[in-house]
Amino acid sequence: MDERVEVLTGERGVTLVGTYTAARGVHVGSALLISGSGPQDRDETVAGHAVFAVLAEALADRGVSTVRFDDRGVGESGGTYLGIDGKILLDDLSLQWSWLRGRDPGVMRGVIGHSQGGIFALRLARRVEGVDRVVMLGSAIRDGMSFMMAMRRLICDDLGLAGADREGYLAHSRGLFESIVRFEDPLARVRAVREMVVASVDGVGDGDLEEFGGVDGYVDFAVKDAMEWEVRDLLMSDPGADLGVLRVPVLGVWGECDRHVDVVAERGVFDRVCSAACASAVIGSRNHLFQISATGGMDSYADDGAPMLDPVGGLIARWFDRAEWVRGVLTENKHVLERLFC
Repeated sequence: MDERVEVLTGERGVTLVGTYTAARGVHVGSALLISGSGPQDRDETVAGHAVFAVLAEALADRGVSTVRFDDRGVGESGGTYLGIDGKILLDDLSLQWSWLRGRDPGVMRGVIGHSQGGIFALRLARRVEGVDRVVMLGSAIRDGMSFMMAMRRLICDDLGLAGADREGYLAHSRGLFESIVRFEDPLARVRAVREMVVASVDGVGDGDLEEFGGVDGYVDFAVKDAMEWEVRDLLMSDPGADLGVLRVPVLGVWGECDRHVDVVAERGVFDRVCSAACASAVIGSRNHLFQISATGGMDSYADDGAPMLDPVGGLIARWFDRAEWVRGVLTENKHVLERLFC
């Protein structure tokens, strides 16, 4: 059963609106869902797929209730997404967590973040009280620069770039990222990014320029894309550092053919730095939305079928089920589970 939820932020005209999906059967856990980057509705709708609505139903069938919200300025939530930053988002998430904590006492409670939402799940778990479990779905663990450069290398692979073209693209990307991090002042950052983009126009094909209405359109688009607050926040993030000090059990799950992250590298860091009882899993033939996918590319999301397919829901439900931990079913954890019950 779904229930409409409202959370007041204290700012005039800014009420966050979401959906609470109640658990069916034995209630074993409760979770706040945190979507990925960009202005997202409560269902984290991507390429026509209501990713979080599907996940919420899968978890409800397994005894885990969830709550998910429209971002500011999206759907029914008030305010505007333009001009917010990581601090404001974390403030909003803290209010959402307080609502959930008051609603579902007596069960395992946690946060589930998808993509960049997983990074904010770690931050939230460090900030607020009462988080029993964290789940990261398709999230980065390495520092932001390493992660972003890995994404650029994946793009090179997808485009078939090699030799000097590949090296030039990667060098330009690193310079762009360094400029975004270096300049805290937004105007100085815009100037630096614009200069780099303008200098790179000669390497852009005529066909690509035409898609943006010419050079000016391409430059404006590239600068706007680089100036999104999430880009700088991600570049300056170090999820592994948060993971290394967090005393909450964390489950990391990735799709084998995810083209947003270097799955092997991210999982390797996760397993190495996690300081509490933790577990990780890579699900075969799944992309960033955990659809069954042949390529993992974003251009196939619309046609790849339902997202968040099993065993995603089953893995998360087990992570929230206290009985599973007590019986020692989750024996794949790197750390000794008895530490949780001493």
